[in-house]
Amino acid sequence: MGQNFNITNHKTFENLYLQPIDTDPNSHPSIKPYSLKETNSIVKYDSIYNDLNIQTNSSIVGLLMNKNMVESDNGKFVLIMNPLMNVGGGMEKLDTSTNSLNEVAFGLDIKTALGKKWSGQFSFLADNSQYPEHISQLLAFQNAGQGYGFTKDGQAMYYQGNITFTPDNVFTIQAGMGKNFIGDGYRSLFLSDYANSYPYLKVTANIWKVKYMALYTNYQDIRFSNGSYNDYRQKFSTVHYLSYNATKWLNIGFFESIIWQAQEDNYYRGYEISYMNPIIFLRPVEYHQGSADNALLGGSLKIKIKKKNIIYSQLLLDEFLLAELRANKGWWGNKYGVQLGFKSYGFLGLKNLKVQGELNMVRPFTYSYFQEASSLNTLQNYGHFSSPLAHPLGA
Repeated sequence: MGQNFNITNHKTFENLYLQPIDTDPNSHPSIKPYSLKETNSIVKYDSIYNDLNIQTNSSIVGLLMNKNMVESDNGKFVLIMNPLMNVGGGMEKLDTSTNSLNEVAFGLDIKTALGKKWSGQFSFLADNSQYPEHISQLLAFQNAGQGYGFTKDGQAMYYQGNITFTPDNVFTIQAGMGKNFIGDGYRSLFLSDYANSYPYLKVTANIWKVKYMALYTNYQDIRFSNGSYNDYRQKFSTVHYLSYNATKWLNIGFFESIIWQAQEDNYYRGYEISYMNPIIFLRPVEYHQGSADNALLGGSLKIKIKKKNIIYSQLLLDEFLLAELRANKGWWGNKYGVQLGFKSYGFLGLKNLKVQGELNMVRPFTYSYFQEASSLNTLQNYGHFSSPLAHPLGA
């Protein structure tokens, strides 16, 4: 299967295909989700899913768990359809009561392709669940579940999809509703897949030892909306990330993003065309605009030791003055984050044993934004649907 479908970011799949991709000297695993086309030269699609097959004598179980429900491929057009199910249950004992818990979600996943240059995929889940008390309280406060959209009384609807055009072996253009992840760690200080899906346009270029991504997104602030889309407050973002394989064992990355709100007090600002500039370095554009938008800069480093051992790091900067850091007086304006991690495949010579440890430290207010109490500029915080766009704990 050579179509350019996205591979799910779920950890079950990642454990199967990440090692060969992560340790390959020519790949750029810090940009996720991976596409099937770029990973097929390293690890075959069929081998990923065959390893997940359930051994059974039941034809019904085999059909549901091991085969595509609908599959058609005539060489020019591909159609694949599968049901999605997530069912679970449990009990929660509180001080004064015992509550039953359940998670029930059903949906559909569709993948299609036309020739070798066009592909598309769409999936949705309808969820109706009873969560533990601490999660229910969080949902009531945020009105959004982890990774889901608007959530009320345990009910939520999740959907994502995209259309991908691959004109050649260098460029890929993708538009859709979904999530993206930048980094080599379990978490990311740049952009994670923790929040709800969002509309985006993504252009990637893979040339020589470099992979470059320009990502244009539309985020929403759902506070005070009660689930009504017309009351969502809109904001936009441009993200650039460059991954460079300097040697077989060293990867260097550069990250930048900028967020601005569609409504600026009594003025509808809309989308800033200047920020569609696909070339890295957004700060000069921001200064030229004369606007105080929320910009973040960052760098990443990845070192491979004997191929199967990896040290990785991220450094994120919002505002930073070295003199204030040296003064050590706790100045609030020094806003930065640091990630340092280690992972090893086949740890201690044991096949399929992966070990990973990671430390993330972010200064207060790094992802927040505040200009004045009466201004809508507070929408420029690094969040979407009441959830952080980077590390789940925010800052």
